[in-house]
Amino acid sequence: MRNGAGLVKRIDFPAELLLAVRELFDPADLRTHVCFYLSSPRVAMLYDASDNPDAFWRRACWSCGIGAAFAPEENSDSTLWPLLGATSWKEVAIDCISRDGFCKHPQCGEVLLEYNRQRMREAATYLESFKPLRITESSNSLAPLSAHPIFGHIEFRRVYDAFLERDAQFDVHLRRPGAPTRRVYEKDYMCRHDEYPGLYLMDHPLAARSFATSTPIATMMLLQLCGRTLRNSKLNLPRAVTVFDVVCAMHAELDSPLTVYDACEHIDCHEYCFPKEWSLGTAFKQACNIRSILSICPIETLEYEENTASGPAFSFRQM
Repeated sequence: MRNGAGLVKRIDFPAELLLAVRELFDPADLRTHVCFYLSSPRVAMLYDASDNPDAFWRRACWSCGIGAAFAPEENSDSTLWPLLGATSWKEVAIDCISRDGFCKHPQCGEVLLEYNRQRMREAATYLESFKPLRITESSNSLAPLSAHPIFGHIEFRRVYDAFLERDAQFDVHLRRPGAPTRRVYEKDYMCRHDEYPGLYLMDHPLAARSFATSTPIATMMLLQLCGRTLRNSKLNLPRAVTVFDVVCAMHAELDSPLTVYDACEHIDCHEYCFPKEWSLGTAFKQACNIRSILSICPIETLEYEENTASGPAFSFRQM
């Protein structure tokens, strides 16, 4: 409403009406609740007035398949990854939606939230709220354990820079929409532009914080990646394993040299990935480490194999 001077006059709706509006929203509609919370200090007070306001945001995040690591956490990269430095579920919710809730990337934004919500609705039969499963080889759980499809859309920088080592937050990124899945080696490879502004996982907290599996699990075993056993292959966390936890385990191994035997094994199994015109020397040059291999044989998905003493085991399927 405008008064005679042309100035906007704010209408203060009664708290009862604002509360009634809030009750119309699905408790799992995280994006709408965050937007409503940020719309007005009076609206924010409705959320903050309860004895434990963070409980609401915790349930909303859980319903959307969003996890969190609150520093300090043992074996966590939280000191290097600002995304994990949140101190409350409200901060997690606001950060995710403010920076990523309206993302237009086809694997992010509201599309990702809706996918996660559907998975959590299906998983609700098999677990209690806020209690990720701890599955061992003797478990009889029937919970679905497919990996999150976002793994098939995640890449790493193509080139390792020994003079500028990067943490996972400046290395892991979403594949640019429309970009080819395989990135072909070229003679000017080392000089090619290798930056991905706006695509790094640190800019997509919804993707980074998503639970790694369709049913949240706290333990997970990662099998060999390009023939190499990961140093952090066994994840045992006080919370649900997230996409970020898995890519961090992968990131730690990217630039470790592969043995000639491992390189031969991979080239034999993925001969179709390498251009036919390549010489054997070129192929071995490209297969010098995991980072190089993943640039032309990217991850398609993580595939559930079996339950082990260290948790459900997943293998890396490459394209």
